[in-house]
Amino acid sequence: MSQKRANTLPLVVILCLALIMIGATALFIWLKSSGEEKDAPTMAFESREKVPTEDGGMAQMGEETTTAGRRTTDADTTEMTTRQGTDAARGTEATSTVGSTRAETKTMEEQVGNSHVQPAHAPMCDEWTTGRSDECAAEEGSIASPVKHGEEEVGSETDPLDWLRPFEYSLNLSLSSDDVQQPSFSMDMQLSILVELNRDTSVIPLHCGSEVDIVEEVRIWSCSAEAFVCVRSMTRLPASSLLLLHLSRPLSASSLLRVQFPLVRVSLSAPNDALFVHVPSRWERHRPWMIGSQFALAGGVRKLFPSIDSPHARAVLRLCLTHSKQTIARSNAPLAFLRDGSLSSSVSSSASALPPPLPFRASAIRRPFRPLNSLSFSSATFPHIELFIGAHLNPSDYEWAIEESRKTIGRMGRMTGIEYPLEKLTLVSSPLQTGNDAIGALGLAQIRDSWMEYPKFVHTHELLIGQLIRQWTSNVLSLCDQCLQNGFGLYLEWLVGSEQLGVETNAEFDRRLGEVRDRLMGGNAKTEGPKECAERMAVVLHMLERTFGAQNITNFVSLLFRRYGWAPRCTSTAELSKLFTTTVGMPEAQRVFDSFLRPSVSSPSQIPLVHISVRPAFSLLRFSQFSSPNVSSHLSIPIEIVDDTLKSVRLVLNTSQLDVPFVVSSFAVAQPKSTFARFVYNAENYAKLAKCIRKGQKQSDECPAISESMLKNVWDDLCW
Repeated sequence: MSQKRANTLPLVVILCLALIMIGATALFIWLKSSGEEKDAPTMAFESREKVPTEDGGMAQMGEETTTAGRRTTDADTTEMTTRQGTDAARGTEATSTVGSTRAETKTMEEQVGNSHVQPAHAPMCDEWTTGRSDECAAEEGSIASPVKHGEEEVGSETDPLDWLRPFEYSLNLSLSSDDVQQPSFSMDMQLSILVELNRDTSVIPLHCGSEVDIVEEVRIWSCSAEAFVCVRSMTRLPASSLLLLHLSRPLSASSLLRVQFPLVRVSLSAPNDALFVHVPSRWERHRPWMIGSQFALAGGVRKLFPSIDSPHARAVLRLCLTHSKQTIARSNAPLAFLRDGSLSSSVSSSASALPPPLPFRASAIRRPFRPLNSLSFSSATFPHIELFIGAHLNPSDYEWAIEESRKTIGRMGRMTGIEYPLEKLTLVSSPLQTGNDAIGALGLAQIRDSWMEYPKFVHTHELLIGQLIRQWTSNVLSLCDQCLQNGFGLYLEWLVGSEQLGVETNAEFDRRLGEVRDRLMGGNAKTEGPKECAERMAVVLHMLERTFGAQNITNFVSLLFRRYGWAPRCTSTAELSKLFTTTVGMPEAQRVFDSFLRPSVSSPSQIPLVHISVRPAFSLLRFSQFSSPNVSSHLSIPIEIVDDTLKSVRLVLNTSQLDVPFVVSSFAVAQPKSTFARFVYNAENYAKLAKCIRKGQKQSDECPAISESMLKNVWDDLCW
């Protein structure tokens, strides 16, 4: 027995030494990791951001993390990824990626990283959770089927933005089925709106169209009291698209509330201007069925879900889309994560929450009958760009769209001083309705497929460039005057488009400007629509460029975005006028700006009329301004005069009449591109201009200073 103990003693000693060494090693590793964790928060803040996970927590996303987040190992979801121009397939979805020599092409998983957008400042408010009492639901009963009342109800002219300040929308969308042919095909939504009251009230007004069916009762959660506020009744005003929630007790101003809609339903088989649902015919096998939002065209989101529907009501949107695995979903924001249930046929795509751009967003859900081709471009200085086109098209024929997008994004970044705010841009060739060639919002642009299939047309390129420019002018920037905002975007579209599309930049810009100006000058309508209003604003902005110099306009654009980009409220025209005057440094700048761009000063549909009396014998030019009866003061009109010897003079007409000494040997004419006004002359000047017509309307020795287009404008203004 003693011999056996002697033999086992070395073994016991060896085991003890091994355990001691393992413990020491573990202690060393633990101490090292503890030391590294001290600097970890700073590093994580610089290179990573938190995104929600499937279980409701937060996960750190680094540079190598894709927005797919967690990839399922389910046998039904196979994934093959390759690089530089090979295929990526997921289930029945197949895409094709085209590589770029500038940078390694990434797979079609959406990218998530640090955003350049201004951080959101939404107040904290916990939602109601299971376990908390819901006394109002038991006390008040169900109000799931509100009665629609007529316009005689008080509040038909109510503007919800005067009553509420929205901070955040949490929206979950899901489709009732995959069969778009079903008459009951609909979209179900769960909605929570975080708002602050601007006044003491017992009524919560919201925009809500008649297309929206409120299936379950509305709940209002008081964030400060952590209790429900009882909803006594609901009133719907269809003509004004208002939903009035009458509370059982008044609430004070600055109260923070969550207005919760457990179930809202919108029919997809019934007409709805806020959506387009495209179901291809049997002979259109290469086209997918598609559901997309077109909020900008419809004028708001009220036809899709209850909201504070105003272009000035900026709010964060947290969007999740539940759809079939056979479909592709895209929204403005990159997808934070994909939740794929292995036992379910659906998948949930949740978009990253963005700081507040304009309230309307765009989203698209599509299912290809044949694989869709997708192009991608990645670079260290540009966002990830993906393009969805028809399956019958050749991907290599559409590399121009990626390259053109890259150029436009770079040009706008340099012009505004603000880089593209997202990590991803999605371009979609969509079956938009007739008359609507392009729509979009921040992060997502849709071009009508009938134009996208013919890239040789200049209009196709103009549509793409215009949507990319509006990523800045309609999202980063928010102007209170929507006409001016759209006109500002159109002017930059002319400027950037002429640089990229025209062989001669000035010739391409003058072509587009001339077409619009002639159309506006030839119109006789006393009122103007949104398109004409935006075109008028673009022409006026060019007038400011010709009057005060291109460099001043460049400085104004850069300063405008630096000062008012991502502002929590819209920028008024008065603020723009002051900023423009500061940039130019001339008092005349504010007078001209206000005369043409401030509705309170100018008449929107009235084009100024100026009479010019040319008197060569007295070396005198007499300018007379004719004002509209509804304009209280005279406008400040910039004018550029050219005589027959190419001598020119620039001035600003501020009064009803102005005499300017000017030596004229024969005739003088106003340069039409330098202003937005009609000009008429005295008979003597017309008689001398008529000699140019007998010369064939071309430049000659007798008319060296007047071009054919200028001569045409002279007679067009007279005959108007």
